[in-house]
Amino acid sequence: MLTASEALRLGTANLDLDRMLKIAEAKVKEAIKEKKDSCCILFPKHIYSNVDLRNFKNKASELGYRWFDTSDDQGNSYCIEMQW
Repeated sequence: MLTASEALRLGTANLDLDRMLKIAEAKVKEAIKEKKDSCCILFPKHIYSNVDLRNFKNKASELGYRWFDTSDDQGNSYCIEMQW
């Protein structure tokens, strides 16, 4: 699996996607330290669009992660569960 830092080094033209990958990488590293096999990542709806979320899900899949939309209503945030 590539880390977000490695993916960013390879380059994307989408700054929102870059930011989302950095957020995800930090959350995943934190969860791994706690010996978890998944984590929930919240992305604020007022910052990220449905298109941003779709791009993130596609990139996460390319990087080898499984993701799930959670059924929990997080109000003003999209909640994505990442597994590795």
